Amino acid sequence: MSVSSPSFESTSETATSSERVLLLLPGISREPTIGAILSRAGFAAEHVDSVETLYGELRHGAGVVVVTDEAVTEDAVQLLVRTLNRRPPWSNLPIIVLTRRQPQSLPGLGALDLFMSDTGGNLTILEYPVHPVTLTSVVQSALRARRRQYQVRDLLQGLEEKNAALAVSEDALREANATLEERVEERTRQVQELAMAVTAAEQRERNRISHILHDHLQQIIHSAKMWAELAVSDADTRAEGLPRIVELLDEALETTRSLTVELNPPVLDTDGLAEALTWLADHVSERHGLDVQLDIGDDFVVAHRDLRTLLFQLVRELLFNVVKHAGVDSARVRAAIDEAGGPSPAGFPGHTGPTDGRAGERTDRASRVRIVVEDEGEGFDPNAQNGHGLTSIQRRLDLVGGTCRIESSPGEGTTVVIEAPISPSTKRPETDRRTAE
Repeated sequence: MSVSSPSFESTSETATSSERVLLLLPGISREPTIGAILSRAGFAAEHVDSVETLYGELRHGAGVVVVTDEAVTEDAVQLLVRTLNRRPPWSNLPIIVLTRRQPQSLPGLGALDLFMSDTGGNLTILEYPVHPVTLTSVVQSALRARRRQYQVRDLLQGLEEKNAALAVSEDALREANATLEERVEERTRQVQELAMAVTAAEQRERNRISHILHDHLQQIIHSAKMWAELAVSDADTRAEGLPRIVELLDEALETTRSLTVELNPPVLDTDGLAEALTWLADHVSERHGLDVQLDIGDDFVVAHRDLRTLLFQLVRELLFNVVKHAGVDSARVRAAIDEAGGPSPAGFPGHTGPTDGRAGERTDRASRVRIVVEDEGEGFDPNAQNGHGLTSIQRRLDLVGGTCRIESSPGEGTTVVIEAPISPSTKRPETDRRTAE
């Protein structure tokens, strides 16, 4: 007999098919049928006409198989053994054999060793005719055993899924551990660079203050001292010397007052960043002769105190760069708030169309402050080693999640765009007094 060996279980079996009682009953009259007895007892009994049909149905699932001894031929037994050897580890299909003969007379049964653990056969032999109560009891017990097998199957599947998830987690953990040291080293390097950038910025500010003190304030004080010494030693010079001393002291006081305001303009805290930038433009024009054109949006309000201070310092450094390196007498500063999901402000780098929300849209969720400082001076190569302190600016912006973009080339002027989130998460914002008015 040429019959292929099916698997006992189908991956798509339903609850009904998994508890079917398949009946292969050659040699037994169908009236009254075994199937009728089992159906009246509530079992899903189905007749099959041949061994081939039986093993085809097993592909779709079954709870119990009931056969007569006439169906247990040598070919059927061999097919059963091959099928049993291919069953899932959890499966042990119950088989009930109805016989009018002694079990030893079944062909090949003795050689089959169905009761041995090697095959795991789950075989029950009943003499026929069998009492309906006995039959239904045996079938019920077989189905209960089968249900427990299904429970084991489900537990094994759940365990496999958990093991698979655990394997994925372990792989992710190994990958995280493998890169943790690299990330720590990279973060350490970034912190060191930021610390160096802040230190460099502080040192440049110290040098600038030192030059002011040495080249201007000390000279004023020294001149006042000379006039004072002359007035002490020569009474005839007092009429001229004392007023001169007063003038020099007034100049020294004005220098210290100007330096104090320049380092920390009170307007930055009292009126806000927009007014502080206006003051800075006037101050740079008065002290250095640089005409600064301001273009500040009406809604330009930065509530975060530390962010206001940082942006003010950065704009001041950029304007001083123009004074020292650009070789021009004018510059332009534009400042605006780039709203979340809105278009880039008109006229700003990055603006690509009308400001109606359709063109030039940003995909950022958080609103950002954008300031552009530009000149038409000598320009420079941004990739050169001497970047006029712009690397320090970028590193300080990194602290608040900001960016710095430089557009410049020799002879073509310079445009520097600085951006930062309007509400940096590093510190709790303080209210800009301008917003409270």
